[in-house]
Amino acid sequence: MPTLVQDLRYGFRMLIKSPGFTAVAVLTLALGIGANTAIFSVVNGVLLRPLPFREPEKLLSVQQTQPARGNIEVGFTQAGFIDYRDQQQVFETIAAYSDWNFNLTGGDQAERLTGAQVSADFFRVLGRPAKLGRVLRPGEDVAGNNHVIVISHGLWQRRFNSDPNVIGQTVAIDGRTMVIIGVMPDDFRFPGRRTELWVPMDMKPSDPERTESFYQAVARLKPGLTLAQAQAHMDRLARALEEKNPDDYRGRAIRLLPLTQQVIGDTGTPLLILLGAVGFVLLIACANVANLQLARASAREKEVAVRLALGANRGRLVRQLLTESLLLAFIGGGLGLLLALWGVDVLLAISPDGIPRLDEVAVNGPVLGSMLGLTLLTGVLFGLAPALQASRPDLSSTLKQGTGAGGGARHRLRKLLVVSEVALALVLLIGAGLLVRSFLGLRAVNPGFDPEKVLTLPIWLSPLRYEDGRQQARYAEQALERIRAVPGVEAAAAAAFLPFGGANVNATIAPEGAQTVEPGQLPVAAVNLISRDYFRSMGIPLLAGRDFDERDQAHSLRVAIVNQALAKRVWPNGDAVGQRVQFGGTTANAPWFSIIGVVGDVYDTSLRAAPGPQFYLLHAQSPFAVPLISFVVRAAGDPARLIAAVRHQLLAIDKDQPVFDIKTMSARLAESVATQRFQLIVLGVFAVMALVLAAVGIYGVMSSSVAERRREIGIRLALGAQPASVLRLVLGQGLMLALAGVGLGLGAAVALTRFMESLLFEVRATDPATFAVIASLLTFVALLACYVPARRATRVDPMVALRYE
Repeated sequence: MPTLVQDLRYGFRMLIKSPGFTAVAVLTLALGIGANTAIFSVVNGVLLRPLPFREPEKLLSVQQTQPARGNIEVGFTQAGFIDYRDQQQVFETIAAYSDWNFNLTGGDQAERLTGAQVSADFFRVLGRPAKLGRVLRPGEDVAGNNHVIVISHGLWQRRFNSDPNVIGQTVAIDGRTMVIIGVMPDDFRFPGRRTELWVPMDMKPSDPERTESFYQAVARLKPGLTLAQAQAHMDRLARALEEKNPDDYRGRAIRLLPLTQQVIGDTGTPLLILLGAVGFVLLIACANVANLQLARASAREKEVAVRLALGANRGRLVRQLLTESLLLAFIGGGLGLLLALWGVDVLLAISPDGIPRLDEVAVNGPVLGSMLGLTLLTGVLFGLAPALQASRPDLSSTLKQGTGAGGGARHRLRKLLVVSEVALALVLLIGAGLLVRSFLGLRAVNPGFDPEKVLTLPIWLSPLRYEDGRQQARYAEQALERIRAVPGVEAAAAAAFLPFGGANVNATIAPEGAQTVEPGQLPVAAVNLISRDYFRSMGIPLLAGRDFDERDQAHSLRVAIVNQALAKRVWPNGDAVGQRVQFGGTTANAPWFSIIGVVGDVYDTSLRAAPGPQFYLLHAQSPFAVPLISFVVRAAGDPARLIAAVRHQLLAIDKDQPVFDIKTMSARLAESVATQRFQLIVLGVFAVMALVLAAVGIYGVMSSSVAERRREIGIRLALGAQPASVLRLVLGQGLMLALAGVGLGLGAAVALTRFMESLLFEVRATDPATFAVIASLLTFVALLACYVPARRATRVDPMVALRYE
């Protein structure tokens, strides 16, 4: 211990004696360690931290899929869920749930809340008791018994001021009087991180719903069973149900996934790529500091030689030098922790809503432990090689001349470190370049509508007050009359679902004459309920036929408009206008619609996926009800100026129907690429950091080389060498290092960028143009970094250099 204290004191004195070296090294390490800690905080919170439920490894997502449609998830009906719940034998419990929206009325202003409809076993499956009160009991999800709700901790704090007596209070949810029976813990946020209340399902065990398939299921596996065993059992059960009731289960399958995998979704790959990228930044930082250490070792050669000559043990010297490196690492780590705290706040601020579990991201104990280990590893990484190199000088030449024979090996090591820095920087720059091309490609996609000067205002209508489609349509028409009278409004319309609005409904479309076709072979289209003027308000082009107009009323001939994708699929060789289709399949009670027009394709959920078939119905003629109505307002000027006036008109009709999520269509379109923008920004920042660090590394090596070759350069100039030849000499040496790093980096990039394929859009992971441009850019930056030392070399005064030597 006394020896360690002595080493620490000596190390502090040596770092204080070289403030410039210490400041640069600490800042470099702080950037690398801080960036790694910030990204690891996100990865830990989103991917690594267990779900906040009892024995989360036993929780499974139970999904009903259609293999014929690419294994797309289609959800359960009430009847389907009950059949699987009652006949399965591999789960302790299984529960159904569905994301839903609710209007909380009462008080000064109605509020729209994100919540979920759940079956009575929902909380039992997840294994979390309430913080206050209780959770649902068996039978409280049966119609007539389901007038209770459980609220989130956040809603309890915000709406009820953390009142401990909230249990037993009544609230109005969608016009129904509900009793609060429980408040969940702060970290309970399933199925979504914005879920604020849980309402029991309206189950009808004697006559369950068989048409609305929007329920998902979660289950707890029985002890001793594996996922594979449970999947095999559910496969057999799915086949048995299909044989027994083909109308409900034909073409359906069951897929089991760990609940963690279902929650994380496709977020894992991008986050791991970012973690790998920031690891590259740390390696470059370590290489830079190691280079600084090697340069500093040249100045300390005589000191080390004297200590060895006086009998110092080589191992003792290595330990001393390594202690200095660890001091640097821990000082850099302390500053890096401050940068990480700031960096996590920045990451959370720019993160898109699509990343799950962001509320669980924090610089907590596991993250701090990882940072401590990373700091220790960093100190060893950049300190060990310089320490070993510096501890074995040539005593004779060093004590006589002040410069040891180990300079050649030290220079080779420094050059190797620079080559590695350039290679790592090139990989990051190519990755960022690929994301830039992908993002520009996404932004260049025509969404199929004109988003400029369009304002959107969604409303979730209370199902009790507006219980059927006709009542909802009347509300929409009344609201549109008021909105169109607002000054500055060019056009206004209503739709159930907006492009990139996060919701849609799919239905089977049966063309006339398809009555003999198997149900699984019929086309499926996204269905939207709209008002007149929707296409004009959105700027969607009419390609054939006509738009909805005054001829189309609630009791007139049912008509529909299809998009180009549906028209080409169903009538590839003919005109879709004038054709008849049956909505919802080929059953006797499925309504018929006549197609009166064809419109352009609209990207509905993502710019990455080509538009699918779309089927537009007039809201007043809809065969089903959708409580979501989104008003679309095209403005003559800035649409944001219309918000207050339009909101006032909507609340004047019914103040208990809150307007929420008011945005321009341009903002919704921008949000659709928010994930790609986030990935580009973060990886781009890391790539720029890597580029700067690599340039600094090349500059440092070349500057050191020029300083150590001062006598040689002076002799060259004294013998008649031109400054231009000296300039070419130094630039050529730097260029050779850069080209070696570029060659190594190109090979690494070809191997590593294939892991980014899922993030790219219309660009290959080995795109030659991106590789060539980035390699040229990095080479140019390396030459710039070499130019300053090269110019300094041309200004060496031969007399001064020779007199000094």
